[in-house]
Amino acid sequence: MKIFYIWLKTFITAIQRLCSAVFSFLRTAPSSPVSKLYSRPFTYHFLLFTLIFYLLSFAEGNATVRYVSKTGLSIPPYTSWETAADSIQKCINISVFGDTIYVANGVYNEQVVMIPGLSLIGNGMDSCVIFLSATGIPAVQIGDSCLLSGFKILLPNSLNTWGIQAEYNGYGSMIELNRIVNASLGISIRYSNPLVYNNVFENIKSIGIRLFNSNSIIRRNYIYTDTNSQATANGIHIGAFNNNYQPIIDSNYIAVSGGQGIYKSIGARPIIKNNFIIRTLFSIEGIFLTSSDSAYIYNNLILIGTGLRGINNSSVPYLQVTNNYIQGSTITNQRGILTGSSNLVKNNVVTKTERGIQVGTIQNLVV
Repeated sequence: MKIFYIWLKTFITAIQRLCSAVFSFLRTAPSSPVSKLYSRPFTYHFLLFTLIFYLLSFAEGNATVRYVSKTGLSIPPYTSWETAADSIQKCINISVFGDTIYVANGVYNEQVVMIPGLSLIGNGMDSCVIFLSATGIPAVQIGDSCLLSGFKILLPNSLNTWGIQAEYNGYGSMIELNRIVNASLGISIRYSNPLVYNNVFENIKSIGIRLFNSNSIIRRNYIYTDTNSQATANGIHIGAFNNNYQPIIDSNYIAVSGGQGIYKSIGARPIIKNNFIIRTLFSIEGIFLTSSDSAYIYNNLILIGTGLRGINNSSVPYLQVTNNYIQGSTITNQRGILTGSSNLVKNNVVTKTERGIQVGTIQNLVV
């Protein structure tokens, strides 16, 4: 049976990465039917999750439910609350693809490294705690086709602390209903596409969620950066080696005090929509963009506070900025939107700023 699980794990991982590569290639062909499908941002993820669901259905009958509790007897295979493991990692170490682990309330002082195809479900983001005292390593590492839900991930109140890692793994995974506290870096996603949904980030020192070479959907999360530091801390940081990636940043609440709410560096063409960004103290911009061919910003509410700019486009030629509401606080040099050539700026409301819209170059600009 273990040989079957190993084969299934390898097969699903290969299919996920093949789908990602094929869709990335076909989307560049305007006449391709796939390019039309891919224009609907959720299509790729829906197809991927559907494929995984049907593949997992073959293994469902053989999946095992295991338990972790501080009051359990810690007797393998940990298949009841009475015999529950006293360590999360101890339980993971005997699990296989398709297993589910339920974790009772308590503080678990350990690093957690998930295997592919594992559902790890805590009893709640307030009372089921993973605490990692070490710095420089993630508290939780995600595998492909995983579910991580219901944990408080608590880190030392210092720099170089790391909440969740989904790097080169995490395809088809979901990270939901977790609370990450005191992290320098909340979640790091690189070369992977997990869905990050309805998590809470508190006292973030550097970056709440970092995306690189990713098509992830980041939706309905609550990100609060450290209010006691003047260091630059960004809510969400986006980057890529090229413009083939289109992460979706949707309906997040971001309260930032020392940097940007959303920072898009080189590469990627993100869709940034329906977010509420509030900036206080030493913050600079609500949304900052540079170095890619296009991006889409719409239906966002940005309260600048004492910051300088609502939306600042440094060098994205085909940027669309529509239906956003930006409010300043009438301090000197505040600007609602900084834009440039070939940008589309339409149906936005900018109020209480020294300048509403500032234009760098006007070639092919539509306002």
